[in-house]
Amino acid sequence: MITASPEDGIYTNLVQNYEVDVDEQYKIGAMKQIIFDNDDNSFYILANSLEDKLGIYLLKIGQNDPCKTEFLIKWKNKLNVNDVNVFINRNAKHQFKELIVTFKSIYINIYSVIVLDISRIRNMNMLYRHESFQLWEEKIMSIMLFNNMDLITVNKQGISVLAMGADLDKRAIKNNHG
Repeated sequence: MITASPEDGIYTNLVQNYEVDVDEQYKIGAMKQIIFDNDDNSFYILANSLEDKLGIYLLKIGQNDPCKTEFLIKWKNKLNVNDVNVFINRNAKHQFKELIVTFKSIYINIYSVIVLDISRIRNMNMLYRHESFQLWEEKIMSIMLFNNMDLITVNKQGISVLAMGADLDKRAIKNNHG
């Protein structure tokens, strides 16, 4: 398991009885989101700092071996990020697995949605990137609807819907007035 705050993270292996200080070991800070994937027994950590440099850093850590790590994203952009969400979208029928990362960036007032292919079949590639205007001062939140693979973002201006997933049929989205 990993127990974390934004500035400190401890990986604990209860079976083998040892701990690793994640932020010291990998030199990351400002941890924004941690998610666990049961399929490949890995933790995904999105951090805003690596070696005291601001950016977007996505680290994959193996559940049983914290030394088995890989940076999926290392973008040094000198910007703080907030309102971060990380989702794992999978579909066994179509054999795809995607990591969806959402965040807003300070100063440039952009809300980004990044979709990475993390399936066993393909190499890790960025499949999709979406950016929209979002003031830093205003709150924004994302929700992943896994039944129909829609990413819903909610902010002061309203609701936005992004269709996620590979090989989806096009469909109309209707409000309560049709």
